Amino acid sequence: FKAVADEFIDKHLPNLKERTATEYKRHIDVYLTPLNNTPIKDISKNQILSILDKKAYKEGYPTMANRIRSTLSSLFSFAEKRGLVRGNLIASVPTYNTGNSKRSRYYSEDEIQTLWSYFNSFDRPTGEVFKMLFITGQRKTETMQMKWSDLDNNVWTIPAELAKNKQPHEIPLPEMAIRILDDLREYSGDIDHVV
Repeated sequence: FKAVADEFIDKHLPNLKERTATEYKRHIDVYLTPLNNTPIKDISKNQILSILDKKAYKEGYPTMANRIRSTLSSLFSFAEKRGLVRGNLIASVPTYNTGNSKRSRYYSEDEIQTLWSYFNSFDRPTGEVFKMLFITGQRKTETMQMKWSDLDNNVWTIPAELAKNKQPHEIPLPEMAIRILDDLREYSGDIDHVV
């Protein structure tokens, strides 16, 4: 397993986003070391479940167990393409129920006011970027790359090359966002990027 994992790190991870590659490598280096001395073709479902169950049930981190499972699935797909295993063993390993999604959590009015005051304490344009992230709910990378040419009639169009699904995405902007953008236009001057 260790030899295949090293090859996976060298050949596959450079093709991934930096954050994903870093996470996969950490999973391999920290959580998957019990598999290092086992030939990859001899790894059993029980060995995998032992590692994942420990993380999900004993330590209480089912979401992390699912992420480690995802890393393993990618690694086994890599090994399958190289003829080192027959099929992806991880496909038969179930995911863990993570309960309530963090996305179902909402800010209270007091929390919003506290955050807004905090945003106001930042220098320009940092505070405005945080406000736009908060108002629009869009990803940081997309927001940081917003151009004036992406804005038309109070609609922000995220170009396909920046969108996660590689499709253009239109976001109608509320008046509060428009006011922030008007303020930023004075700040940014003639450059094409908003921030």
